[in-house]
Amino acid sequence: MFKAPGPKETERPDIAGITKKIIELSHGKKRTAGTGALYQECKDNISKRLFDEIVRQARREANDEFIIGLTRIEWRCPGLVWAMDEVEWRDEVVLTIRDLASKYRLLSLVGRKVTGADIAQWLGRLFRQNGPPLVLKRDNGSRLKCREVNELLKAWCVIPLDSPRYYPEYNGSVEQAQDEFQRYMDVELPGAYDDRELDLAVRVTAHELNHMNRRSLEMKTACEIFRFGLEQRKAYGLRKRAEVFGRIREIAATIMVELELTAQRASVYQRAQTAWRKAVQYWLQENDLITVRQEGNVLPLSPSEKSHN
Repeated sequence: MFKAPGPKETERPDIAGITKKIIELSHGKKRTAGTGALYQECKDNISKRLFDEIVRQARREANDEFIIGLTRIEWRCPGLVWAMDEVEWRDEVVLTIRDLASKYRLLSLVGRKVTGADIAQWLGRLFRQNGPPLVLKRDNGSRLKCREVNELLKAWCVIPLDSPRYYPEYNGSVEQAQDEFQRYMDVELPGAYDDRELDLAVRVTAHELNHMNRRSLEMKTACEIFRFGLEQRKAYGLRKRAEVFGRIREIAATIMVELELTAQRASVYQRAQTAWRKAVQYWLQENDLITVRQEGNVLPLSPSEKSHN
């Protein structure tokens, strides 16, 4: 018996081809030239919302930012990921170190002449007191990435996670901690001070901030979450840390191959740094140590990321 043919199968949109064309456009820091004409060319195959998101992502990648839209990372395990940065307060250099999951502020190094060796020595002291983090986010300051600090991280097998250039928002939590510190220090030391008064003010400020009930912590304090987290967190000894390093290197190598095809305008160094950042984030998400959200939704791992398993 003759059977009438069904409706013709709709041709699938060539999103990959459209993405390739978008990547090839001229991407500035804030604008991408040629998007209007390109969208008119392919508007029957892609929504404006998805097109604009791919443009934004391509622009960030071309400028070595690689941040996914308005994402927010929830750090789920206290004590495992710290962030550090330095800021000038009056005539002092302040090294800010914060645990990201608990918002706990570790004791700051403050002084008028702070060297990279001083920072390495201070970090070592904090590692011994609290146990080392698994990951340390840091800005691109020369003192934060000096030989002494790098050797310390290598000795403790702490994974460095450097911010993209010209993108301080990547380390936004520690930027917020710096603002808090400066406001409280201005209250503690409104006028002239000596070294003893400075040291006391730094300790009092850290204590007050760590024992403040925070809505973002469900009205708990940073101290109770951090200290409880140290007791409950997973153990990452040197052997386990070496395994994590190896896994992240594998993921980064795969991402690096992808970036050679999609981010050719970036230098090899930029691509390598971006691949490492993405690999660390993927591993943390893969192991349920972070949750990545965008506009209230949990972002799943992308198919290309799942292929790294």
